[in-house]
Amino acid sequence: YAPEYETNQAIMFFDRPCKCGGCCSICDICRQEMTVHAGAGGYNPSKQIAYIKEPILGGFFSPQLEVMDREEGNQIATITA
Repeated sequence: YAPEYETNQAIMFFDRPCKCGGCCSICDICRQEMTVHAGAGGYNPSKQIAYIKEPILGGFFSPQLEVMDREEGNQIATITA
């Protein structure tokens, strides 16, 4: 916590479209995804900093998400529950 940097402005915006969610994420149309944008103001492709998606089958018994870079779409991190 750094009170000298405290503001009431958003620092990131997450865009997560509604997806199916009732199946086991075999198809692309059912896999959860989200884009992460810097700053406030909503969706802005020029401020996109990452793309997050659910892997096929959702990570089996250990749910996970793959964090991709915005330029090449290469995986740069994995979030595991």
